[in-house]
Amino acid sequence: MISGYYHARPARAHKWGVGKAARECDRIEIWKLEEKQSDVALALHSFSDAIDGEVDQIILVTNDSDFEPAMQLIREHTSTIIGLIAPIRPATGDVNTRLAKHAHWIRRHILDDEISSSQLPSMVRHHQNVVYKPLSWYPRPDLLIPIYKEAKRVRGSAGAARRWLNQPCLHLAGRIPITMCEHEDSARDLRNYMDRYARDFGLSAVRLNRR
Repeated sequence: MISGYYHARPARAHKWGVGKAARECDRIEIWKLEEKQSDVALALHSFSDAIDGEVDQIILVTNDSDFEPAMQLIREHTSTIIGLIAPIRPATGDVNTRLAKHAHWIRRHILDDEISSSQLPSMVRHHQNVVYKPLSWYPRPDLLIPIYKEAKRVRGSAGAARRWLNQPCLHLAGRIPITMCEHEDSARDLRNYMDRYARDFGLSAVRLNRR
């Protein structure tokens, strides 16, 4: 894994205004987030692996022209195959031509299943800390977030709610609650079970409106 870092610094920028050019809008204080070293590190490692003969194929998932020099050098100095995956939303553009000319093959989409299988687990331990996957990364956050809030209320903490959501539940026929939040019908079954659980243990069920 090649990692970079984010740098945050105070800055001033023009506030967006309907029908106004940037110079006509007021300037406001903002936090400017900048990604550092990631692109350079990936480009250098890609070229290094290719020139050393450690890989037969390199696949870049990008549409950023910053990778053009590395792709050009790999094509000129090695026999490594270069694949380019450039996810492009319909009617928003096309693959960067400066990258396309150096690629052996091009793909313009990534499947949802491929993204899901490439994500880190729902919980990652780092020393004494635990990092949880953001709820917005799941397939249906609109179904999951209200259920998570109710689980947190009933279980008493965010950690307890997360543990319950990610473990098979005997009362749900062994299903994992968080996976039930991917579809309307199963999420409804889960919420009905949670309401019954809350009533049985003297906890008033709270209906959370989904936006």
